[in-house]
Amino acid sequence: MKKILLALSFLGLHSGQAISKEVPKQKVAIQRAIAQKAAVQRAAAQKVAEQKAAEQKAITDKDIAEQKEKDRKISSLFNGLSVNALNKDQKDVAARWMALNEPPLTPQQVAAAINLITLRQNDFTMAQLAVALTIRTLGHGNFVASQLSAGTRLASLGHNNFTQPQLTAAEKVTTLCYPNFTVSQLTASARLIALGVNNFTQPQLTVAEGLTRLGQINFTVPQLTASARLIALGVNNFTQLQLTAAEELTRLGQVNFMAPQLTAAEALVSTGQLNFTDVELRAAEIKCAWPNMTQEQRMLAVVDSILKDELHRSSHGFPAAANEQTILKDFLCELVRGGHIRVNPFHNVCTNIRVFNVQVLGATQKAFALLKYERDLHMTRRDA
Repeated sequence: MKKILLALSFLGLHSGQAISKEVPKQKVAIQRAIAQKAAVQRAAAQKVAEQKAAEQKAITDKDIAEQKEKDRKISSLFNGLSVNALNKDQKDVAARWMALNEPPLTPQQVAAAINLITLRQNDFTMAQLAVALTIRTLGHGNFVASQLSAGTRLASLGHNNFTQPQLTAAEKVTTLCYPNFTVSQLTASARLIALGVNNFTQPQLTVAEGLTRLGQINFTVPQLTASARLIALGVNNFTQLQLTAAEELTRLGQVNFMAPQLTAAEALVSTGQLNFTDVELRAAEIKCAWPNMTQEQRMLAVVDSILKDELHRSSHGFPAAANEQTILKDFLCELVRGGHIRVNPFHNVCTNIRVFNVQVLGATQKAFALLKYERDLHMTRRDA
């Protein structure tokens, strides 16, 4: 039994020694495999890094080449001036030109573009550049914002090669808060300036525009005055008849004419009666107002027409002074109201006021005589 145990212990001892010798060999193999894998990974990473470096160098070379070409193009815009020597405005012009991808600019275009940049038009278009160039060709080396706005609007209306008068007219309209002015406003503005009305107002522009609306492109100062009074009376969309009537009134010195006078003038003009006199105007005014007048108003109107007629007035010895005429008419009304003088009623239709002269002539003469008795002879009303 002891022999058997001894044999087994001997066998176990040698078996453990064999196992202990195999373990270091496995560790070495594993470590070697790990090292090989790490070496492969390092090699791959090195290769990737080398590829990236090569690509980056290629990109950098391309960028440098492109930048050099860009600098060359920009330099050509400014007569070969180095990019580093450009000021901010020049650089902004160059940046906008590159963004627009347009052909090389001429020196004149570059100057116009710099002017746009100074007006904070950094994102200018080629259309704006064309407008700026046109303004500069008119002698405005450093044009202002109002000129640019006016020129831009002119171009949008088809006036690409606008003239100095057109620019002046457009700029004036623009300063009156009409940046999107119409053709009629432009025409009106140009005519006002041609008449010497350089600093016109919005109301004057409205008046002038009303004239151009009627085809009166070359309107005169009297027409301008007449249309201004029409608009002041609320006749904004006046007709040619109303304009002619108003013009005739201003010819007579009736600059501040009223609606009744305008109606009377229209009636005269509509029948072809131009160049009418003050007497004819007054007669027409009475004729138009006659249906709505009282009997006393009709009487005074007839008397007034007699007193305004020099031939009738002098033949009957009536006073010529306006204040004396007023006294006579007031005295006549007083006598009629008091029943001292009777005047027959007037018809409701008045074709010609002169047909009523006989109807009031006697009463007027009597009133004039009584007035003289009372004032000159100091007689009482009863005695007179």
